[in-house]
Order: sequence, then structure tokens, then C-alpha cells
Amino acid sequence: MQHSICFMFVLILCLTLTHARNSFLIQALDPHFPCYLPKNRGLGSERLKRWYYDYKSGECKQFLYRGANGNGNNFYRKIECDATCVET
Repeated sequence: MQHSICFMFVLILCLTLTHARNSFLIQALDPHFPCYLPKNRGLGSERLKRWYYDYKSGECKQFLYRGANGNGNNFYRKIECDATCVET
């Protein structure tokens, strides 16, 4: 009985770690991954013009970035956003 519980624990742990590792690899290998992150203005008091990809409309749109944190869906120029995210 104890061996069965130990085996199940190890199996669940391995499956969980494999899923987490695969998710990370998918994000790291997919150049379009940042495009599907939500717009994130970040933290801070700055008002920097940036571009993000709105996957619902399929377009890059401008927003005001606050200067810190945020996520990868944050481009300095529209041309960078278009080149990374807009399907041609």
C-alpha cells in the first residue's frame, strides 16, 4: 500500500514538472508568445508611448507605459510590433 502511494506521488510530481517545463519551453521558443499577453501598463509615474498587439483586433495599438514592470507585449515602435505579431 505504501509503495502505491509513493508511486502515485512521484508520478503526479513528474507530470506536474513536465507540464511546467513544457509551458516554459513553448513560451521561450515561440517568437509570437508575447503577442498574446494582455496589455500591461506597468508600474510607475512615467507616460511613455509604446505599442502592444491586440490579438482580438489583429492590430498593434498605442498605449502609455508607466516605465516599470509590464510584460513582453510592449514595443518601442509600431514597426517592431507589426514585425513580431501581425500575420502577413
